[in-house]
Amino acid sequence: MFGRSGSIQLARLFGIRVGVDFSWFVVLFIVIFWLSDEFQRSLGGTQTEAYVTAVVSALLLFGSVIVHELGHALTARRHGIEVSGITLSPLGGFAMMSRESRTPREELEVAGAGPLATAAILVLCVLVGMAVYGPGAFVDAATLRSGLDDTTPVSLTLGWLFTMNAIVLVFNLIPAFPLDGGRIARGLVWKLTGDRERGSRAAARLGQGFGIVLMGLGLWALIDFDPFIGIWCLLVGFMISGSARALLAQTVFTERLEDVRVADIMDEQPVSVPEALSADRALDEFFLRYRWPWFPVVDGAGRFVGVLREEGARDAIESGRPVIPVAELMERDERDAWQIDEDRSLRELLEADGLRTLGAIMAVDRAGVLRGVVTVGRLRRAVQAAVATRP
Repeated sequence: MFGRSGSIQLARLFGIRVGVDFSWFVVLFIVIFWLSDEFQRSLGGTQTEAYVTAVVSALLLFGSVIVHELGHALTARRHGIEVSGITLSPLGGFAMMSRESRTPREELEVAGAGPLATAAILVLCVLVGMAVYGPGAFVDAATLRSGLDDTTPVSLTLGWLFTMNAIVLVFNLIPAFPLDGGRIARGLVWKLTGDRERGSRAAARLGQGFGIVLMGLGLWALIDFDPFIGIWCLLVGFMISGSARALLAQTVFTERLEDVRVADIMDEQPVSVPEALSADRALDEFFLRYRWPWFPVVDGAGRFVGVLREEGARDAIESGRPVIPVAELMERDERDAWQIDEDRSLRELLEADGLRTLGAIMAVDRAGVLRGVVTVGRLRRAVQAAVATRP
């Protein structure tokens, strides 16, 4: 949900880095300290027993947050969104993704995967708790009832884990950005209207309203009955409100880019290599002349078909194959990621994967003919100009 990018790595799960924010350890200590006292009353045993149970329960709770974020991350990766890591922070967790969703379905599936993972944890806790301890003992443990002989450290951990995950699930499904419920709301409005920015505005306004309500509850709690809950509500409300304002600002910025097309900012005279050209001629006539590490490759009709890198041409020459055609040396697997229709908007261009891998992207017409090239430098200047010249 929330956090900062700087973190200490804990592990790698499914190839995804999992880390914690430095201040997370402070929250972990506070949770353990609070739980030790509560568990002591529920178990009625020694302080050591209550402390160990509290440590295990706290770690399992944060493990549940990791499972929740893995739900988002693995679903995002299935949709082709790169995930650089998951970070736990004092106010929750977040998965760092390379881009926003491109379709309403993608948005709904990625946003909904986290709550589904949390729901699976709830079902598991109920099944194990009911099967081993029975309904009565499990409910008693989940509500932290004290003075009961049938409460054990394991039943208490299961019950408390169920209660906390239920709270997390309900809270996360509130339709207020940046909560998962807010992202789901954005996806639904986007699907119904066909307008992503309209969905973003709706989710952001809901987030702003909920943030204000939560901060109001925090002030009430701080003054009237529980300083800890009050401070937590104030911090979370402030974060939600700030994230919602940022989304509204991003929506305004994005709308300013909608009228600018790829064709408006591309280099209309791209240098391209014919696919029939030999490796030695490609090196002499292009790489040694222009000093660029790669060039787009076109077929006889001028259609973009791949990218030739300098090392590919050099390797062919050094291995005694100087006349091998470029068509056999070029990279073509990511061709679709390296091109964009010249009529696409600047917003869509900003989301293109090719910009991250090549530092540029090829602009093509509907027939696939290469019409221009947009580099990161050209894109940066175009964005600055678009923002500066519009009200």
